[in-house]
Amino acid sequence: FANCFNLNQEAFLETQTVLQELILPGEEVPSYFTHQTSGTSSSSLTIPLFPSFLSRPFVRVRVCAVLMSTSCANGVDIHVNCRFKGISGNISESFSHRHRFWAAHNDSHLFIMDCRFPLNKDNAPSLAELDYDHVDIQLQVSNSFFQREVDEHHEYSTFKWGVCILNHHSSAESGLGDPNTLPHVNDECHETEQ
Repeated sequence: FANCFNLNQEAFLETQTVLQELILPGEEVPSYFTHQTSGTSSSSLTIPLFPSFLSRPFVRVRVCAVLMSTSCANGVDIHVNCRFKGISGNISESFSHRHRFWAAHNDSHLFIMDCRFPLNKDNAPSLAELDYDHVDIQLQVSNSFFQREVDEHHEYSTFKWGVCILNHHSSAESGLGDPNTLPHVNDECHETEQ
């Protein structure tokens, strides 16, 4: 999607069942990401879990981080961590996902990634038995090459981010097999003159 400036990002995100990683131009977290915050290079969001999530083997989330690149070519590492918490104080740490991106333009970008966090580990009580009712998602952003936190003095600034929890009933995961039902995702895509 290089040099494509009229992409309907909301519609595009809603139609993608499996995304892995994506970089788009932009300055705001799309409303598709229902839980949003802004903050430092290390911040977190607390999101309620519905009981239906606890019967699944994993929770799948889609994360969007908005960063402004202040130099022409930069690598950025985005670590997504997950911690399940229960009413009675039970805490379960899950795996961390690290995503490495390369932004080749001095501009604001949306860094979008999918992550899966296991809910039930081998020989452990199920999360339903432990009364887990919410999840804390933490993002840590660092420069890929120097492993330092990102702030206004380094290569990225303007940090905002959001999360969408994906489930079997969301439009993002519905099996949209009929191409006639896909939302229109590109009004007009044209290359800019070099």
